[in-house]
Amino acid sequence: MATVGPRLACDHITVALDLAAREHQVVIVDGAGKRLTRFSIAHSRAGIAELLRRSQPQRWCAADRLFAFEATGHVWEASARHLEAADERYVIVNPLATFRLREARSMDRTKTDRTDAEQIAPAGA
Repeated sequence: MATVGPRLACDHITVALDLAAREHQVVIVDGAGKRLTRFSIAHSRAGIAELLRRSQPQRWCAADRLFAFEATGHVWEASARHLEAADERYVIVNPLATFRLREARSMDRTKTDRTDAEQIAPAGA
């Protein structure tokens, strides 16, 4: 009887962003929801270019990527325009979904930009 060992499967990644006026928190998770990396980028064209470079699907053995972020304030509009110009897919996550996920995961309901990016990833997938 042959045994099948672990195999690499190219799936998709979700690139979750917690948007802010000066700096965005970014979390990349795989198709199973496992965090692959976390970093921050500037709210600028250079920051978006860095985001696109660091989240290349091939870098994470993924077939494609999906960006996810909340539509809060006006900051999301600039990010959406840049992603559209780069022909990238994105979803807008309802802030209530992020809140409910945080509420379910943490009894103390601690809110930080880093934890919000972690909550946006599964809500956007």
